[in-house]
Amino acid sequence: MGIDVVAIIGKDEGYSLISSGGLLGLWVRIKDKGIVIKMPFYCSEGLQTKYRIPSILNGPMIKLNLREEGCRGVATVICDGDGNKLAPFYIDRGTACFAADKAVTVSVRRGDKIDILRYELVVDYKNKMVIVSTMYLVEMKSIIPKKYQKFLPAVEAAKLRSKLNENPELPTFCLF
Repeated sequence: MGIDVVAIIGKDEGYSLISSGGLLGLWVRIKDKGIVIKMPFYCSEGLQTKYRIPSILNGPMIKLNLREEGCRGVATVICDGDGNKLAPFYIDRGTACFAADKAVTVSVRRGDKIDILRYELVVDYKNKMVIVSTMYLVEMKSIIPKKYQKFLPAVEAAKLRSKLNENPELPTFCLF
């Protein structure tokens, strides 16, 4: 599953930083809604992952950057904490990418192995650090506990997408 932490800044500020060389060495993408900059990985501690905010950025909008994926019997869809569909922030090479403070990934492998994970983002601007907490909600085969039934539409979409991805002649797209 693709997950990163990104800063999203306005195009004017971004072009200024790009032309001054301030973003050298960082992953940068120019999108319609702004400039997306991937935060450098710092360390992992248990279910927390930390990222460093480059000192050249002053108070950027920091978001989780999650990507829906699917290939050969495996698929991941993204939803909010209530199981509702999210609108993509941008499309990168045919892959839907989402920007959020909190999100849930629903992954299906080979049609019966289901993983549901919740991600939360905490930004510490003072110390220029971002912390992403991960929590496993469900990790099982087929049956989803009653309290997680709100994710059933996302599970069904991931199951269908994983089956489509087993057949290379069928197009892959987000059905959720």
